[in-house]
Amino acid sequence: MMLKSFLKVLWLIYLPVQLTLVPPLHGQNIDLDAFIDNSIIEDITNLNESINSGLNSSVIQRIHSSNPLQINFAINKAFVSVPSEQRTGPLAKTTGFHIPFAQIEIGLPWRINLIGRGMSFEMGEQVKETAILWGIGFRYSMLDEIPDAKAGVVAVYEELDLIDDFDLQTFLIQAYLGYTLSNFNLYIASGITRSSLDIHILEPDTDQYLYRDFNISTLLKLVTGAQYQITRRLALTGNIVFGEYRSIGIGANVTLF
Repeated sequence: MMLKSFLKVLWLIYLPVQLTLVPPLHGQNIDLDAFIDNSIIEDITNLNESINSGLNSSVIQRIHSSNPLQINFAINKAFVSVPSEQRTGPLAKTTGFHIPFAQIEIGLPWRINLIGRGMSFEMGEQVKETAILWGIGFRYSMLDEIPDAKAGVVAVYEELDLIDDFDLQTFLIQAYLGYTLSNFNLYIASGITRSSLDIHILEPDTDQYLYRDFNISTLLKLVTGAQYQITRRLALTGNIVFGEYRSIGIGANVTLF
């Protein structure tokens, strides 16, 4: 029995490590210079929506409130599928993005939970640039007095920085409705994102950058997800984002204390 439990813990450790260390596939290997040189609104919208579909994946790691000062840590990976009709400009040969990230949630009184997110991956076809994501937000849970039904609101602000050619800021807010069935927590959610993509264009024969701002609002049609509680502290997670582009998120989380 102890051996079985030990192997289960090892597998749970191996899974998030694999999800984090698998190198990003060619969705990140786009020609950033061509993207910036074109600066076509259609291409910019497509890149914004493909990245945001990954960033908005697996935001909901729990559907009930955490105890005050309880910490939940999760490692996930989002697989974004770029539709064929959206593969334009520098995204012409891009079928998808693979985006790893980590998330921590800290329980506070009054059913409020703080959320922190972060990730790092390389972008660029030839000269690689390291993209850094950071995000902060909160989750407010409701219906905790009802044993099986859960509901809540999640709001997260995120920035994708350190790319020489552009910066991405996005704000996500969504409401969710969940249900607990045995060891499964199931939920559906819907919401909106508001994004700002700042393009940095180096003017010819100068060292000056020209900045162009694009503000893009998108309705998230539907998010569905499930959390399988293996033990009281360990869970596997999965979700599908139907909206900008389809995104599948998988991962694991652990309640530290």
